[in-house]
Amino acid sequence: MRRRDRGLPFDAQRVALWTMAALVVTFAVHSAIDWTWFVPGPTAMALVGAGFVAGRAPLGRPEPTRTLVPTSPARLVAASGVLLAAVLLAWAIWQPEAADRETSDAIRLADAGQVDAAIAKAKDAADANPLSSEPLITQAAIETEAGRVDDAREALEQAVLKFPGETQTWYRLAAFQLGTLDHPREATETVQGAIFLDPMSVANRVLYLQAKARQRELATAGG
Repeated sequence: MRRRDRGLPFDAQRVALWTMAALVVTFAVHSAIDWTWFVPGPTAMALVGAGFVAGRAPLGRPEPTRTLVPTSPARLVAASGVLLAAVLLAWAIWQPEAADRETSDAIRLADAGQVDAAIAKAKDAADANPLSSEPLITQAAIETEAGRVDDAREALEQAVLKFPGETQTWYRLAAFQLGTLDHPREATETVQGAIFLDPMSVANRVLYLQAKARQRELATAGG
């Protein structure tokens, strides 16, 4: 608050200004230690509060007289650009949230035995958020549980192709190749991608050793 605001009575306007300022400060401190800024609701309220504090005239000073300014084409273009940017940002925030709900619905339907509906929900989640591998991995898990091995393998391979920089896509495919298909040689090759991305992961190294051990077991049995 400005120094000249001190000593003024705590009327409704001053209480509102301090409340909004406290809201913004609390949000900023909390976001420094948590992911609060990633949640749309609190973030929107904090931005509204910051705008109120920044745009409020000094306390005790009369509000300036506002006059209507004739609308010009340049103003309309600028306003349209701001509105479009706001819509795009809102859509970008909304889509991951919608995809998470679709993924949760897919798991719930799969638990209820509605496999086709669950897979459809997982595909809807992938369409809603094409930047996440989770819907494809969820789809593969549901199809594996339903015995649709070929479809599950295709979903996991798509996950690797679309998200080659994510360790979990390589790991899930390798685990599927070893545990479901019993193809240890393929699993050994696939899990090396996960090890390359995260060489410190114990799970990746354990899976590699399990695949190599299964390879030796099959070779011994065949010999």
